[in-house]
Amino acid sequence: MEMAKLISKSRLVPDLAAKDKEMALSRLSTVVAEDMKDVSSDDLFAALMERERVSTTGIGQGIAIPHGKLSEEMFANAKRACPIAALGRIPSGMDFESMDGRPVHFIVALFSPIHDNRAHLQALATISRQLRSKTCQEQLMAADSPKALYQAMVSKT
Repeated sequence: MEMAKLISKSRLVPDLAAKDKEMALSRLSTVVAEDMKDVSSDDLFAALMERERVSTTGIGQGIAIPHGKLSEEMFANAKRACPIAALGRIPSGMDFESMDGRPVHFIVALFSPIHDNRAHLQALATISRQLRSKTCQEQLMAADSPKALYQAMVSKT
């Protein structure tokens, strides 16, 4: 799966201002809801929090990939068939209860159709592979514009 199919320039938050995990996930849910017609940010936030209650999605190395599954109807109403994601960058880092205990600098909130496990797993793998690249992380931290942030996220590293 290509990163450019998951992320768009409109779903980037270069300086995600959040005091905690819930606030960060709420903000990213709002960003995604703006691109998904007839899907509320509350529904998106609830999907992310449902997954967080199972186990943290802070995977380590400064990365969190909170993810939720949505009904086929929500995706149909939004005229989307594939997963959708938003990136939040937190230059100073924040506690996300990560597996390695380190602060998180990059949060990618991912939403997938509930019955498309293959696309969901492909999207998770694509995001994880990209963000685990030291080159990508350095480019994301150095990005001084939304365009540069987007380029760092979608470029092959």
